[in-house]
Amino acid sequence: MPNQTVEDGGKLLSEVFNPNVSFNGKAPLFDQDESALVIHTIADDYRGQPSGAAGDRIACGVIQRDR
Repeated sequence: MPNQTVEDGGKLLSEVFNPNVSFNGKAPLFDQDESALVIHTIADDYRGQPSGAAGDRIACGVIQRDR
């Protein structure tokens, strides 16, 4: 996903289309261990792994299927 920036006011509204995310097929979003969205303190460099040298993790949200 692209990097997002939160301004001084602390709010971010974002709508992103990500063609690399799927619900089935290769590496599905809803696999056996589910998924999460992690927010880091700095921008991903898209090179370092596993977190792209993006600094500390400051927020995380679990993505799961409504059962």
